[in-house]
Amino acid sequence: MIRVSCAKRVATLVALVLLGLAAYGTGCGAAVLAGEGSSDGDIGSRPTQAASFPIRVGQVGPIAAGNPLQQPFACVTQDTLLGPPVVDNHDGGGLPITDGSGKVIGYSADCGAPMKVLYFYRASDDSASAPLRAYDERNPPRDVATVDVNGRRVPFIVRYEIGTLNRFIYTIASLSPQVDVTDPARPDESVWNHKLIFFLYGGVGIGHTQSATPYPLKYFSNPTLHPGLAEFLAHGYDIVESTGTSTATTYNLVLEGQTARMVKDQFVAEFGKPKYTFGLGGSGGSIQQFIYAQNDPGLLDGLVPTHVYPDMITQVNPVGDCELLEYYFDVADAKVNGTGRVNPKWKSWENRELIEGFHGINGFKTKKVFASSAQPGSEACIEAWFGAVPMYFNPLYGATSDPAYKAIPSVVIRLTPLSYFDDLETIFGMIPGTRLAQSTYDNVGVQYGLQALKDGKITKKEFLDVNAHVGGWKPRQDDVPPGFPFQGGKETGNIDPWSARNATAESHLTSDDVAPRTSGSVSAMQAAYKAGLVFGGKINLPIIIIEPYLEPELNMHATREPFAVRQRLIDARGNADNLAIWMIGNSGDLVPSGLALRAFADEERWLESGRRPSNVVDACFGADGSLIASGPDVFRGEVSPNGAQVLSDVSAGGPCTKAYPIFSMPRVVSGLNVSDHVFKCALEPVGEAIKDGIYGRVLFTEKEGVRLLKIFPTGVCDYSKPDQGLPAG
Repeated sequence: MIRVSCAKRVATLVALVLLGLAAYGTGCGAAVLAGEGSSDGDIGSRPTQAASFPIRVGQVGPIAAGNPLQQPFACVTQDTLLGPPVVDNHDGGGLPITDGSGKVIGYSADCGAPMKVLYFYRASDDSASAPLRAYDERNPPRDVATVDVNGRRVPFIVRYEIGTLNRFIYTIASLSPQVDVTDPARPDESVWNHKLIFFLYGGVGIGHTQSATPYPLKYFSNPTLHPGLAEFLAHGYDIVESTGTSTATTYNLVLEGQTARMVKDQFVAEFGKPKYTFGLGGSGGSIQQFIYAQNDPGLLDGLVPTHVYPDMITQVNPVGDCELLEYYFDVADAKVNGTGRVNPKWKSWENRELIEGFHGINGFKTKKVFASSAQPGSEACIEAWFGAVPMYFNPLYGATSDPAYKAIPSVVIRLTPLSYFDDLETIFGMIPGTRLAQSTYDNVGVQYGLQALKDGKITKKEFLDVNAHVGGWKPRQDDVPPGFPFQGGKETGNIDPWSARNATAESHLTSDDVAPRTSGSVSAMQAAYKAGLVFGGKINLPIIIIEPYLEPELNMHATREPFAVRQRLIDARGNADNLAIWMIGNSGDLVPSGLALRAFADEERWLESGRRPSNVVDACFGADGSLIASGPDVFRGEVSPNGAQVLSDVSAGGPCTKAYPIFSMPRVVSGLNVSDHVFKCALEPVGEAIKDGIYGRVLFTEKEGVRLLKIFPTGVCDYSKPDQGLPAG
């Protein structure tokens, strides 16, 4: 098989740039053939690539045929225990590989490195959170700590396998009390409980790297192991991880799911099939659990997600809504409301919550607010999602400061679309005439603040003004580079924390004007469903959500999301009997290992019996782990029975509702089901919406009705009808 020449394509790209003819990107992609590579023994030359599992010591793991092989692609094995990647081409594609004298001997485009098995141990005088120490199997240390595992007292020695699979770095960690000196790679399964934990990482990253830095790469740089993970090993569990199952690396969940399956196959080939495989991880790690359970039955047997979201693709809507609304409150309102100044109501972060739904706190100490018209304070839109718009939407934003790209020509990085949507270009398809991916974001017909209007908390004029001038996002091909604080300095005209220069509102700031909304690509929406990027709720595995309560920190991990998951299960299955929600006070622990171990044990009994254990119920705990309340009704009042809204008045709610009240989001305030499961709403003519009582007791004058029709000429969202982005049939 002939390898595509990235070097030649890069050279061609640079030439086109100089002529002003290039679009974005290089178009480079490397072909893969098992066993390919030189065998001359030179430093960095490619060893045999494993054609099947298991990968053996010294072999480079295979790359799946479906890997999109993004180029440029930044290698990071050199920053881990693996060392520099091996040479896989000599035409200049990828990371330059040098010999001991510094001479370039070839290049690595796929970042493969030979698999290693290393041993580490806990010293007898080390704490549980101390880094593990290197273990020399030929000269065993004398200060090895011991640990009780399943009734046996054994040395705390960890077998740590590290290699590359599907271009990403993977590890397998297992407690190995006995090391076979004659064959150190052989696992010691004597204390394995035959259960596997697949630890899945979160974060928000754009692809084109083997791993985001420094997270989660630090877990692959040395086997310090999170204290919670070490505790899982001490209970007999084995653990697998991969930089390719970290959303800090990429949010291409098809690629990540493909990688997860390969990591599991490697484990099974070496250790045998585990009795049960439990998913564990927060944020993007929770999303992966839901998506993999949906798309790849058998990969996981039980889910223990923390800091949950149902999926990422439907989070794009609130991300896009946030900055549009913030720009309205900070800038547009003063220009369009007829007074020449910002409505005093919008100076309060708690009043902005009426429209945005996200938690707002007056007086909150923040370092993220730039040019806001509000009083001191902040809200979750800013603390949680500030900067997400350029990362998700803007192909000119990129990640040029990431040190992982240091070996790639800067001109190539600048001309490569680096955004959430472009990371998924092979799924969403391209905008005709460009090299940019289609977008799913759509806010046509969305009536921001509808619930607040019906509740009498905002006036009709405030409702009409915000909907007339909130606008949408320009077509991606019309985007310009973002301003400060994302790129550039604070010079006059460059301060743009709202990304307003790429929104439609900025050019429609007269009181009688209407800023155009954004119509997303229906084909991209349909592709998202077909690719399994949307969590539809059709899974029957046991799920125990461990959700830290982070609303006081205005954290992005909003407490409504477990209830969005629950609603999706109800919508798909008719019930959520396979779900328990455990909400806990914020202790700062990323992985609450004590509750996680309890969840694994409960799910094991659940799987053994085929019935949900009677003690697995919804519950809430204090930050110290003390139980506040448990039972089927502890979250009573969080969400209305039909899931149509998040309730702000929890005075009559359950004990967990009162302890940990949740907040809403823009689309839910506009009338969407709390599951937040609609890309493009069905539209109902304004006149029919008024007749149908969508505005409750609010009556519009003839003049107000005319303005409402001007704002929504094609109609308003009718959330009683299915998502218009669903695939046909």
